[in-house]
Amino acid sequence: MDSLGDAEPSEDQDDLFTALIGLAHAVAFGLAIRWFVTRCCRRKGHAEEAHEGTATVEQLQQKKRVFTSYALWLMGGGIGIHHFYLGRILHGLVALWSLNLMGIGWFIDGVMIP
Repeated sequence: MDSLGDAEPSEDQDDLFTALIGLAHAVAFGLAIRWFVTRCCRRKGHAEEAHEGTATVEQLQQKKRVFTSYALWLMGGGIGIHHFYLGRILHGLVALWSLNLMGIGWFIDGVMIP
């Protein structure tokens, strides 16, 4: 540093390089998670079933009640209990781990349930 307290150009370049490395790691980590989630959550044999015109009884899901979803959202929405009821297991685990994005996700879920 010089007498005015300004950083030398080499220190600025090191900070920029460090920031770019951090950004590259964040992007790579995000892409890895995206790849894992799409591989993990894909249904086996889904492409073959697309050609069939009707669903079998085993393929149908039980209808969920909106009132029950909102009741679970009010009581345990901060930790994502309603996601497990709605069959969104991965979304529920993320909500549980992050406390539903520190409360922000709780409000968003209230609008997105119906």
